[in-house]
Amino acid sequence: MASKLLRNDMNFIERPPNSAAEHIAYNYMDLGFSPYGPRWRMLRKLCSLQLFSTKALDDFQHARRGEVSRFVRRLAEANDRKNGSAATVDVSREIAACVVNSLSQLLVGRRVFDDGEEVKEFKEMVMDLMYLTGAFHVGDFVPGIGWLDPQGLVKRMKRLHRNFDDFLNKVIEDYRETTRSDNEKKASVDDGKGNEEGTNRTRNLLNVLLDLKENADGNDGSLNDIDIKALLQVPPIP
Repeated sequence: MASKLLRNDMNFIERPPNSAAEHIAYNYMDLGFSPYGPRWRMLRKLCSLQLFSTKALDDFQHARRGEVSRFVRRLAEANDRKNGSAATVDVSREIAACVVNSLSQLLVGRRVFDDGEEVKEFKEMVMDLMYLTGAFHVGDFVPGIGWLDPQGLVKRMKRLHRNFDDFLNKVIEDYRETTRSDNEKKASVDDGKGNEEGTNRTRNLLNVLLDLKENADGNDGSLNDIDIKALLQVPPIP
């Protein structure tokens, strides 16, 4: 039996239909649920080189170091608020926030647990994403009643997809605007019309993917905005 599975593993490589992948992940466009083929191999290669390699870990270490520093500082501040006496701290929550913020900064350069209205909206979307991707949807197991959406999950998934898509479109457009501004500054410096100053652009997976898209040579396939947004919708579960 084991030998037959190993020799015919291609027959078991794809996952069964899933409502979250259909309605949230751009109709099975993410790496986890994308059908096996040239596109899936391209996405896997991108993730292996740009997200999971030793070089990628080194490139993104600034985010991890920053979040660990914030974690230690929050613990120290909690102790100071008690005038030096022992303070009660929810360490599990602080560790979870540290991990989630590290992952979200790695993906899109934004923190989930922080202050500000925009960050609050982002946090709510991420929490909904984590819940809905793991929720039990009866329509996945009894397809005949899936169209009824008795739990209301599909409606929530579609709403989350629209909100997340708007958010990612804005992040992508902000990056492109920053890139255009940086290129104009560089051109001014090269022409002797401006003073040289660094762009200080934070490196994250979104930047890497958009740079790869703009500089694609067509040899290994090409990325589009849907591919990029689907890859960025990995739920950051600690």
